Amino acid sequence: MGTAPLLLGVDLGGTNCRMALVEPDGKTLQTERTSTDASSGRDAFLQRLEGLCHEMIRRGGEMGRAVTAVGIGTPGVISAGGVVEISPNLPHLNGLAFA
Repeated sequence: MGTAPLLLGVDLGGTNCRMALVEPDGKTLQTERTSTDASSGRDAFLQRLEGLCHEMIRRGGEMGRAVTAVGIGTPGVISAGGVVEISPNLPHLNGLAFA
């Protein structure tokens, strides 16, 4: 088991949300897949996403590792500043500043 920090990758799709704890060299240590379940609106979706991220961060802590960065990929047009301009699969994210 290494001591290097971990990265959390999040792939948001219209159907599934996938997450991975990854070492800086790209080695995947743990993954999770769940339904995106965006039908309950933006606030509920973001609270659920935050909870899922915290769960993955907790798992990293159980390995004695800290998550130092999170990267989120989402479908659509994202501005250079990290604002979701147009998301055809997740329209409730339009205008959201992930950055």
